[in-house]
Amino acid sequence: RFINVFNGSLLEGSGHRSLQEQMDTLGNNLSDWSHDGCFDDDISVLVLERRENHDAPAHSDTSGLLLELVVEANVDAIPGAAEQVAEIAAGEGFSEQQQFELQVVVAEILNNIVSYALHDMPESSIRLHASMIDGSLELRFVDHGRPMRSVPAANRQPSIHDEGGRGWSIIHNWTDRVSY
Repeated sequence: RFINVFNGSLLEGSGHRSLQEQMDTLGNNLSDWSHDGCFDDDISVLVLERRENHDAPAHSDTSGLLLELVVEANVDAIPGAAEQVAEIAAGEGFSEQQQFELQVVVAEILNNIVSYALHDMPESSIRLHASMIDGSLELRFVDHGRPMRSVPAANRQPSIHDEGGRGWSIIHNWTDRVSY
């Protein structure tokens, strides 16, 4: 019955509904299914919307949204989201090294959002958009948590004794541009 709830929520008519509408429908259907009771375990759902152009060559100059993810504000959701972005990059012809670096960068960014911007907002989510724009993969992360005071400088090299900040060094070194 759970699979029927899941399939009915996300698959039927999904082409005509936004990801948020699909997530809302799934939440309502799960609530009805459980009779508003408690679950013995967590349920994590990662909803993907993937738009592909199979006729376009790798690294084409076509622009467009390739992927939109709604990621739970939970560290357990981070690896799956990072993997999905790496799969998009693979489909666009990125090398295995680039895919690895991209996966690490996505994980670092999401971890920062979950750990700092949304750490006291566990019911929140992060929207991640991946687009190809003039041959470059552009990622946009949107959350409604606390804003950062400042973005660490790109040339800052963390010390082995620093408690944090290494992620920003990785992000700046493995991307062409970071804006906030």
